Amino acid sequence: MGPNAYMQMNAANTTEATDYWIDLAVTEYQCGVGYNLTMTEFYCMAFCRDRYQPNIDQCDAQAAIDMKNGMDPCAAQQKDFNCQAAVYRNCCDWNAGVYICNVDVAGSKAVNPACVNAGLVTCPAPR
Repeated sequence: MGPNAYMQMNAANTTEATDYWIDLAVTEYQCGVGYNLTMTEFYCMAFCRDRYQPNIDQCDAQAAIDMKNGMDPCAAQQKDFNCQAAVYRNCCDWNAGVYICNVDVAGSKAVNPACVNAGLVTCPAPR
C-alpha cells in the first residue's frame, strides 16, 4: 500500500501522506505485538517525553550530523534509536526503552525498510 494510498485519499501532500503511513505502521505495533508494553509504559513515557523532549530531539539531531559526516545511515539510525531508548530507559525502565525502539523501527520500516530488513537496525527484547 504505502503513502501513495493516502495521496489517493486526498492527503494534502506527500509529507502528510508519509506521516499517515508511518502512523499506521506505529499503530499496528502499539496495538499488536507492542500492546502490553503500550499499556504498562504509556504514562511514564508520556511524562518522560514531556520532561526530556530536548534530549530526544538531540538524538535525532546527532543522527543527522552523523550521516552528514559520512556515517553509514543504518549505523546512524541504530545509534539514534539507542539514544532515544536510553532516555526512556533512564526515566522509566528497560521496557520503556524497548518500546520506543520498536516504535522507531516500525516507523522506519514503513518508509525506508532497507536497514531493518537487512537486520542492521534492531531492538532488544523486553524483560
